[in-house]
Amino acid sequence: MNTTQSRPLSRPRSALTPFLCIVLFIFGMHQVQGAGNELFEIKTAAKSLKKSSVRVLSSSDPKTRAAIRKAKHVKNVAKRAYRKCPERPTKARRSVDLTGKFLGQYERKLSNIDSTDNVALAEFASDISQRVDDLLYSDEVCDTGETIIQAELNYDIDPAPFVNFARGWGDMEFGSHGTFADFVSGAAAPDHIHSNTYYGVVIKGTIKNPFGQQPNDQVSSAVALTSGSFWHVPANVIHTTACVEGENCLFYFHSRDNFDFDTDVTDNEPTPETSQEITLEEVRANLVPISPFAKMYTVWGDREMGAHGTFGEFIPGGASPAHIHSHSYHGVVISGIMVNPFSDETINDTQQLESGDYWFVPAGVEHVTACVSAEPCLFYFHAEGEFDFLAAE
Repeated sequence: MNTTQSRPLSRPRSALTPFLCIVLFIFGMHQVQGAGNELFEIKTAAKSLKKSSVRVLSSSDPKTRAAIRKAKHVKNVAKRAYRKCPERPTKARRSVDLTGKFLGQYERKLSNIDSTDNVALAEFASDISQRVDDLLYSDEVCDTGETIIQAELNYDIDPAPFVNFARGWGDMEFGSHGTFADFVSGAAAPDHIHSNTYYGVVIKGTIKNPFGQQPNDQVSSAVALTSGSFWHVPANVIHTTACVEGENCLFYFHSRDNFDFDTDVTDNEPTPETSQEITLEEVRANLVPISPFAKMYTVWGDREMGAHGTFGEFIPGGASPAHIHSHSYHGVVISGIMVNPFSDETINDTQQLESGDYWFVPAGVEHVTACVSAEPCLFYFHAEGEFDFLAAE
């Protein structure tokens, strides 16, 4: 599995050098919506390259061609990310240049795979990953926050008659991603498996997701997952996904690797020992207060130690103080109205986020999170590192 860990800040905000504090302040004044996630994507795509480099077989192998596409994708994303960096420091520019150089060499090696062994490819991929690490660490402040309103999403990824996909962040074809799905009311996917684990949260409608042998025969008796429910599909486990008749089902799902779909399944597939189905009622029953205004419930991983997926609930009018996190995170609103202003915004003048809206907070970027509706705000967020809270000065 492609695991990605965002590098934490080297020390708490209060101990940062005056120079870096000035850089962070200048960066905050340049925040723009829609410019985030690129550096996060670079790292996940680079690790996907590393994974694919040890298993390619020949220049005509589909995995080889996929690896070449990933190489081009990483190079283009790296260039776009650097162009959006307000300060463009020299170290970050060198990292971008060297990343492009290594990717070019990698692509040429893949094009002539018959005369190249996999060890050499793995070495190139390791160099790429190291350069990406250097880039992220040298200039994390260049990744900006992002907000995506559900009504503005383009559901233009059309893999089947029963579902359309819209890109939230990343790219479901290339690697790590967060994607929205609009599933047709009353429809069900054929029995199938995926090569990689994914996690899903229902935003609208009622999803059923039975596992085991011949899951389509079990849809009627499966657990009903309504808005605010969660499920986890392990790799290579037979299941189906169905939307109960009534209204289309909207859900958000994410994975550390690309999304595929294989209906050529047999009775020898593994049993779903680690699958999860957690209803909204169970989510609410397990929410634990962490402050006077917020409750949380972690449904996978460990938010105090590393990667995790967590539900949060804010009381009406509840707002955090200005703060930063050591790791980037992705959030999706389930119900209520939320805002997430960055350092140059206020609660009253920032974009309001309602059911199905998405936001991204990069590591080290000052922000506030608040619930501005008359009802509590329920949301789901996930990160590749532990969840900490460092108060801004």
